[in-house]
Amino acid sequence: MTLQLGHAIAVALVCLAAHTERRTGKAPPSVAIVGIITGVSLQSVTHGAPGARAALCGAAIALFPLCLSGICGGFGIDDILLIAAVGALCGPSVTAVCLILAAALAGGIALGTVIVRGRLSAVVTKWHAKVACRLGLRKGGSPQSGCEHLTVSYAVPLAVGLLI
Repeated sequence: MTLQLGHAIAVALVCLAAHTERRTGKAPPSVAIVGIITGVSLQSVTHGAPGARAALCGAAIALFPLCLSGICGGFGIDDILLIAAVGALCGPSVTAVCLILAAALAGGIALGTVIVRGRLSAVVTKWHAKVACRLGLRKGGSPQSGCEHLTVSYAVPLAVGLLI
């Protein structure tokens, strides 16, 4: 029962974040923070300490994209907090599957957007230079200029991942 309630709250939360981001261009971190607090509280009340641990483990899964973001870029703090909220509400197993589905969908959306804009070569060159610099494979130099920064919201792919 708690997983279903947590899942329903997570779907509502992610849909609210997606709607807000579509309207304003940025998902409010406060929505995700409320989701994290609600998830930990809900699991603690219904399952005690093991529930709280599961909620915190689910929220900790959001650290994985945060580490990737440090190397490759692409995740904003609002995306990380939203993933953490889903993790706290749904637990680690649902969150891991949802995150994989959301990453695949967001990657497809980003790739489609870049292809439609005719900027695939410039974006790949910029990303390659950025990753090489961050990994220390290339010293100095900045990524290609003249290439627009492409961001894709994870709210919509996360909502789709939760519904699947």
